[in-house]
Amino acid sequence: MKKRNGILNHVTEEDINLLKTDPAEFWKDVTTIDAGAFYGLKSLTEIEIPESATIIGDKTFAGCVNLKHIKLPKSLYLIGKEAFCGCKSLESISCPESLKNIGHTAFVGCNNLKQIKFSEGLEEIEAGAFQQCQALEEVELPDSLQRMGKYAFEDCSNLKKVKLSKKLFQINNLAFGGCVNLTDVDFGCLSDIQYIGWRAFANCKNLARISLPENIYISDEAFLGSGLREFKLRKGLDVRKDAFKNCRQLNFVEIDTDYAYFDSNIFGSTPNILILKINGKITQSFVDGLETIGITTKDFPYLYTLNNGKDGYVLSKYMNNHDFLKNITDEKTF
Repeated sequence: MKKRNGILNHVTEEDINLLKTDPAEFWKDVTTIDAGAFYGLKSLTEIEIPESATIIGDKTFAGCVNLKHIKLPKSLYLIGKEAFCGCKSLESISCPESLKNIGHTAFVGCNNLKQIKFSEGLEEIEAGAFQQCQALEEVELPDSLQRMGKYAFEDCSNLKKVKLSKKLFQINNLAFGGCVNLTDVDFGCLSDIQYIGWRAFANCKNLARISLPENIYISDEAFLGSGLREFKLRKGLDVRKDAFKNCRQLNFVEIDTDYAYFDSNIFGSTPNILILKINGKITQSFVDGLETIGITTKDFPYLYTLNNGKDGYVLSKYMNNHDFLKNITDEKTF
């Protein structure tokens, strides 16, 4: 074992015995665990890091394939790049309130990580931090979180539920891409969100419904191949090309006529839109805009006006079965 100036530099398999029998001596004077200090130690199965430690360096526990339990100190404020990369037996993590930053790919490939408890105080999760954590089922991000990097939770194939942070202002590229069992994403709490990145929710095949606030930029292919069944294009949304491409279950679209920006074919090859609800007056420029995003009025032979007395219409592809709309509309022919 090597220590210098409060930094634990290197630990061998033989040193693990001292860690088990006399942890006080092992951790004496340590404030920083250096990059790769425990790298690849197969005999390490559990560890309690002392309160004196403030930093876990890059690759500190990477490749410790039998590490199952770890207790982080209340003094910790940084987990470095790839710190727990490939710790395939790790089951849970509880982050202290002092923790500010979780580094790039810090927990990538932790296949048995089932539970993460984040605490208020965390400000940034860097790119790929929890990528391929295939046992993870639920994530609740603290409201202190402001930044989340690209592919932060990509390919977490059993992730079902996500609660986003109130202060999060962007969801980066591939942040939740490939989360095929994701069904519930709470956007309702977002007050500062401005941007949803490229393929951020791509191939989330069980994500059926989302409700976004106004004034958000939605990038190309943001929801590519997702399981969305309905979506509302509301005022202030800036939606880019192919944002909903290959969303083959998308059959209900609601759109405000003051939705101003029409990028080319935002629905891509999404052929199954059956009902288009329009809020506001239909103008020729609006119809032209619909054609730009891949919806042509000739595909909707029936036009319905809303019964509530407000300006609005429902366009439907249903030719012979209008009963499903009778409670909300008065039928007219388009």
